[in-house]
Amino acid sequence: MISVFFGPDEGLSEAKAKERLLSRNEGRLPDDLIKYDGYKDSVSDLIADCQSLSLFGGRKTILCTNCYYLTETPKTQKGSIKEADQDYDGLASYIKDPSPDTDLIMVANGPLGAKNSLVQALKDIAADFNNCYLLNEEDYVSFAFREAKDQNKTIDRNAALMLYERSNNDYLTFVNNLKKVLLYSDKVDISVVAKLVIKPLEDNIFEIVSSLVRGDTKKALKTYQDLREAGNIPLSILPAMVSQFRFMALVKYLIEEGYGDDSIAKELSGKGVRINPKRLYYTRKDTRSFSYHAFVRILNDLGHIEEDVKVSLDDADNRLELFIALFNKNYLNK
Repeated sequence: MISVFFGPDEGLSEAKAKERLLSRNEGRLPDDLIKYDGYKDSVSDLIADCQSLSLFGGRKTILCTNCYYLTETPKTQKGSIKEADQDYDGLASYIKDPSPDTDLIMVANGPLGAKNSLVQALKDIAADFNNCYLLNEEDYVSFAFREAKDQNKTIDRNAALMLYERSNNDYLTFVNNLKKVLLYSDKVDISVVAKLVIKPLEDNIFEIVSSLVRGDTKKALKTYQDLREAGNIPLSILPAMVSQFRFMALVKYLIEEGYGDDSIAKELSGKGVRINPKRLYYTRKDTRSFSYHAFVRILNDLGHIEEDVKVSLDDADNRLELFIALFNKNYLNK
């Protein structure tokens, strides 16, 4: 039997695969479970293990994560494995005639390739496909409630929501953060989450950029300085700011072209941009007084800052603080 678990969050897809194994094995993973990683282990080794007999007798279970060669992305070298050394033809042959004594579970990050020969081979044998859709906000809150209850503890709704927001919609990050707060306290409230789970860099950058476009230079500078005190270097903050301004520029362009929120979300998702409805709402609200061309000018200036820092060795901290301090004068009052 061959099963495939796939979706945009590989941590969630792997968790779903393991849930399947737990349900088949009285709530625990098989003792003889064999694990492979597509980034580290060759396809040839995977095939050989699938075809060999189990040392323990009976059925063999193999879990292979990071099966990038099943997805839409081009087959380029991943990890330590060279593409020239990958035996995809051999894997296709095995898929067409799999060992009856081996259960192979494959986990892939992202949509499966529509014209991928391996995926087609899996379809031809009616493999078990499992599309692991992203969890939404309420799914995560419910998950937190269940985990707390299972441990005879409690977590209130606001704490669960903050945990979700600070986990950046990443399943494994959320699970690890939830374990941390439940280990710390039997009654988890928002103060516990605020104390133990730091706000992601992306959220802080969003706060800086939103403050700037609203004209609140003081708050933007304070958030920037807090990031610096927390150990974030300017050359990690700068590209994150560029990314946020680029997102605003794309949204503004689509707004000026007459797109509504649903159409904007669909258009940007098709370009690989992760869309948070709240982020889109606040971006639309914050950018009402800006034009698309204003954002192009901002991005151009940030590009010059990055070039001056990397080529002319300008002080990155001073250049970013100056950019923030003069934002009102340079972009809002024109």
